[in-house]
Amino acid sequence: MYDFVLDSPEVIQLRAVQASDDTEPHLDWHVSYSDQRFTFDERVCIPIIGSLHSGGPAGWGDISVAALLVVLGDSEPEQLEDVIAPSNAVETLYDVARGHLLPLLASVGSLEPLPRKSPPASVSKFDSQADSAEASPEDSLTEKP
Repeated sequence: MYDFVLDSPEVIQLRAVQASDDTEPHLDWHVSYSDQRFTFDERVCIPIIGSLHSGGPAGWGDISVAALLVVLGDSEPEQLEDVIAPSNAVETLYDVARGHLLPLLASVGSLEPLPRKSPPASVSKFDSQADSAEASPEDSLTEKP
């Protein structure tokens, strides 16, 4: 069995919108991970992002939290999707996201409860199109005379 530790969680996006419609309460929890790996203190580290979205008739909100997933043990699993979702590290990532999102949702009047325990996470690799998009010299932000 593989286990992970979550390190350095940081909120990278947080937003909420007030609404008044008949949207059904909903909750989405997704975790994506990078193909890139690096070693720190002789441990394999995997960049991950957890995205939590909650909405209902009074409004919606979402948050993205970036962190490092530190692999405990001697090797990394081949099928990360199968072992990341049920890990305690993903539960901790959800706790960080939930703790930041709840007060923001309350500030826009959206009082839909967020479960204390993480709902099942959908897990996937980072979007490869976004990862492979590289700026060309013509796309430079410098002004031309």
